[in-house]
Amino acid sequence: MHHQKIFRAGFARRPDGGHTAVLFSSTYEKPGLYDLQRIRLRAWRALLSREMSQQHVQCTWLTWLVLAKPVHVYAREPQTPNGRHYGRETQSKQDTSVAGGQASQCPPGLAFVSDVSPDPSSRVNEPPSRIPKIIHQTGRSRCVSAKFHEVMRAWMDRFPGWAYRFHDDAAMESLLARRWHAFPLLHAVVQCVHSMTMKADMWRYLALWRYGGIYADMDVKPRTLSNASISLDSDALFFIDASVRSLTQYFMAATAQSPLMESALKAAICHVLDSRFPGGVNRFMYIARTTGPGALKRGFVTFMESNVSMNITYGTSITPGLYIGQGGHRVRVAGDHNRMIVRDALGRAKKGEYTSMNMTHFSGFNQHNGLNATNRSCMSEERSCAA
Repeated sequence: MHHQKIFRAGFARRPDGGHTAVLFSSTYEKPGLYDLQRIRLRAWRALLSREMSQQHVQCTWLTWLVLAKPVHVYAREPQTPNGRHYGRETQSKQDTSVAGGQASQCPPGLAFVSDVSPDPSSRVNEPPSRIPKIIHQTGRSRCVSAKFHEVMRAWMDRFPGWAYRFHDDAAMESLLARRWHAFPLLHAVVQCVHSMTMKADMWRYLALWRYGGIYADMDVKPRTLSNASISLDSDALFFIDASVRSLTQYFMAATAQSPLMESALKAAICHVLDSRFPGGVNRFMYIARTTGPGALKRGFVTFMESNVSMNITYGTSITPGLYIGQGGHRVRVAGDHNRMIVRDALGRAKKGEYTSMNMTHFSGFNQHNGLNATNRSCMSEERSCAA
């Protein structure tokens, strides 16, 4: 008889403000039959250390995980403040070079997107910025159409002296596949998500948390946005997405190890664990609520509620302004994006450009077979997920 492990996973808040992943586990011999009498607490060393007592533990349980193998869980290590720096350009350069490639490999009609690493001497007289001077974009391949290449070049031209990093699917999958101490459940969740749109959502939170900098969709073009627009005393910059009355996900700027990005990614993980695709619901709305703007909005509310010095109740809409949240991090919401960036730089030509690059735009995902996996929860009792 095949035995499986059932894990109930969550985060326990430590007195120092950090979190430790905790598991309740049990075994069962028949599918669907929970041997609840044999549940035993499995807490890790951090939970049993001298400075921690069970009276201080406040657990937030996420869900039941049914796994065929044990899951590796890490305690989050203390994080140092981001400080004023120019970003983790060496690490980001290495991480985008997973698949390699060169211009000669692109089919006729497609242009190769190269990373840019500016000369450090060009920054000697520049004032330090909290937000690292790195621009991140992602796509299926480094080979893009001429029109997309022109839009993406605009970021390099508009932000001279900034590093530019393009993350193709191989680089995105590689970053998500790592085991992150701050996100102990991410590794298992990613293996159960078959939608590249949902993976890209989680990746952009992780990439900004890892490196910091600017993230922009590959069809977003800077208009008046420039280096001078990035406030030196802010830890994040967003615009308002009028369609969802929340923060823009197609443009985000943040410091490395931003608590807002951390909260957004944890919210996306929770949403995936807790949800299954409900019948009669538009697939676009399901993804938007699970890992997209819905996760970012929930992460923002969590980020603000973490600041106990503020007693503010947030409604359904986020308005422009300066928000000070967890750890004193300052998030600037600049309002409508139209003056600063072009949301859809290619307009009606975009779908044709995607076709020329053998890509499917998210608006066509209802016909995308790879998204059928969202019909069931990857963490439900009907399905096992290898850790």
